[in-house]
Amino acid sequence: MKSINQGILFSATIAVALLGPINAGAVTREEMQRLTDAYPVGSVVVCEAFLEGNGKDRAPMLTKIRGQVTARKGDVSQLNVSVMYIPTGSSNVTLTMSYKQTTTIKDEGSLVVIDRDSFKVSMPASPASEPILTKSFVDKLPDGDDIRPFSSTKITTFPSYVVQSPGESPLHCNKES
Repeated sequence: MKSINQGILFSATIAVALLGPINAGAVTREEMQRLTDAYPVGSVVVCEAFLEGNGKDRAPMLTKIRGQVTARKGDVSQLNVSVMYIPTGSSNVTLTMSYKQTTTIKDEGSLVVIDRDSFKVSMPASPASEPILTKSFVDKLPDGDDIRPFSSTKITTFPSYVVQSPGESPLHCNKES
């Protein structure tokens, strides 16, 4: 369960991944706009991160995040996001979270708002647990402003990039073809 909870951090980070990265350090609004323009409505960003296990209650797994830009007006973007967890050595998704997200570019970073009512968990091995897990995740979502600083993201080959947040595995993102 702890590794699943860690995934919430990755899913919230998708906003930085979609709209926030340019270079490590301070980025300008103009640089942010350039990246935002690289992901127009209809485009999809795919991000992956490897979560290390701890040899006890947390198995190593791959996290895959897929975010589709569904609307954009000015500095506000709406996305449909899915986050999948795949244990190392398997091709089966053990848990999927999906939700709608609104991201607003601010001077200090991206303001991320996850629509609590749209949040759903799918867990094929234990469908009866899905409502309980959904409620648990929704209860852990930030209350109030969740600003993600631009400084944690670095462009690799535009428009691909890596998000490195303290205490988390690097999130490698690229545009789906």
